[in-house]
Amino acid sequence: MKNQIRIKIIFIISVMLLGACTKNFEKINTNPNQPNAVPLSNIFGGVLLNFNSAYMQPGGQDPNYVGSRLAAAQNTYSSIGGEWGAYYQALKNINKIIKDAKVQGNTNLQAASITFRAQMTQVLTDKFRDMPYSDAIRAEEGDLTPTYDSQDAIYKSIVADLKTAADLFKTGTGALGDGDALNGGNVSKWRKYCNALRLRVAIRISNVDIATSKNIINEVLGNPTDYPVLVSNTDNVEMLWPGTSPWEDTFWYWWVLYHHEGAGKILVDYLNSYSDPRLPIWFVPSTTDKKYRGSERVGFIAPNVREDISDFNPTFVNGTKGPDGYFRYAEICFLKAEIYQRGITVGDAKAEYYKGIEASMLQYRVSAGAITTYNTVTGVTWQSNANDLNKIYIQKYLSQFMMDNEAWAEGRRNDVPLFPVASGSLYSGHNRAPFRMPYPQSEQSLNSTNVATFISNIKDFYWGQQMWWDKRTGVQ
Repeated sequence: MKNQIRIKIIFIISVMLLGACTKNFEKINTNPNQPNAVPLSNIFGGVLLNFNSAYMQPGGQDPNYVGSRLAAAQNTYSSIGGEWGAYYQALKNINKIIKDAKVQGNTNLQAASITFRAQMTQVLTDKFRDMPYSDAIRAEEGDLTPTYDSQDAIYKSIVADLKTAADLFKTGTGALGDGDALNGGNVSKWRKYCNALRLRVAIRISNVDIATSKNIINEVLGNPTDYPVLVSNTDNVEMLWPGTSPWEDTFWYWWVLYHHEGAGKILVDYLNSYSDPRLPIWFVPSTTDKKYRGSERVGFIAPNVREDISDFNPTFVNGTKGPDGYFRYAEICFLKAEIYQRGITVGDAKAEYYKGIEASMLQYRVSAGAITTYNTVTGVTWQSNANDLNKIYIQKYLSQFMMDNEAWAEGRRNDVPLFPVASGSLYSGHNRAPFRMPYPQSEQSLNSTNVATFISNIKDFYWGQQMWWDKRTGVQ
């Protein structure tokens, strides 16, 4: 399967290169054995892999420090333009797949593409907040200055997309093909992934639009036949790379070469305080005193390796294959636990909480006995009081290890754990990790009229405007 994906991607690249030829190419390309139309599955594979490379690979150290890491990096601002552009290229291609799959009657590919469009867009808006969306891909029509959509409007589109996809999957037909590098062509996994994303979105907006949140939750949890979600770790949605050049996970590629990142302080502090059995699986003790310790700084100091900081455990690292996490069964459990604990709908929060812990532990092959012991640790044990909601958030955070996008978003939504600005940040006067990423300089230069209103709301590059769904107070 991996070799097939590689062949498909090489083919995609070849087609892209061929597309750059002269206007007389169509007359030249008359060989019936060389198709001039790329199969939709191939385009789908290109979207999945390219977006994954730009946005879904881990940033290392500590997932919830991702914002502070950005604000401390000297070269981050200049690199944002490439990431911004990668989304809009992916959006253009995914929209073509959705349109053509509908014409071809391949409703499963149509639904999977709509699902991934929602996934991509949520990642982007949770980084930048307001951005071009509904008017974003009309360059071919001569529109090079798209207008901006507010984040709440973008979320309405995400909600609608996922509902449309979920209903298409109920009676879906057609194959996804070898291009599906994410779920291996498994329609059932895509269907569960779609409805799981609906629950993620419902909780993300629950502090600002509880009515929509409840409607989504009641529909998904109330009708598991029509709207199934992940039910075990075998349903986990993760991107696994071949691990051979050039198809390698970028973060792990550089770590294998330089060990340039290690453990984050807040993450390791929690793991230490709970005697968490995942700690020695993920990390090794520092070489200076053989203790597990995380860094509160951004990045490492030259010559890269920090001997006083825990490094990743080489037996945990899967070469340069990844995987890059999109959705894990443990998250479903913690979503349900929060939903029930907050009384959004009726259910057993305690049971789902412990299921979430177990799912995360089993993912890393922790023994049943060790899981039982862990559940009795002070700070972990469910006590049927107001603090249990915080425990859900903490355990969810731990389960999202190496899932930067979600961990950062959840930290901004619920402020648990509380993440201050990382040491080494270039910006002062703040009491939390950054709220957002800045718009790229290219956007400010080329689409200045439309972006001006939104930039005026931002006091500096990384703070100044919280996400629409972030209702925390006293943060800056």
